[in-house]
Amino acid sequence: MLIFPIFATIIWALAMYWRRRWPSFAIVTGALFILMIVVRLFSASRDMLPAYSPIFYELMWPYIVLTGAIGYYICVLPRPPTELQCGKCRYDLSGLDLKGLNCPECGQQWRGKGSGFEPPPEVLTPILKTRPAKRRVF
Repeated sequence: MLIFPIFATIIWALAMYWRRRWPSFAIVTGALFILMIVVRLFSASRDMLPAYSPIFYELMWPYIVLTGAIGYYICVLPRPPTELQCGKCRYDLSGLDLKGLNCPECGQQWRGKGSGFEPPPEVLTPILKTRPAKRRVF
């Protein structure tokens, strides 16, 4: 019976990958449609199934609701910002001249990559694996 948690995990992972885009909603809706077909097949052939099949039929409805609710919640989660988005309103600034740019949407001054205001690169010094040799005094 591990197929049901694995199925839900795959659906949620795909919804997370494409969140805030139409494929995520299509994947969750298609998964719910498949689960409804499975429930319909089990209810139609109830007489030919073993005695414990009504329990399976009754447990499928909460599983469908849970899979759909979490799936649609994941679909509406915001996407992580890219490096060329406004820090305040997330307006896409790609294709614009970034030097001295103010966001066309909210007016905030761009201080990211290419603006001239970015912090200087951090200078890293390597850590030696062994102790340095002693200095000889002549």
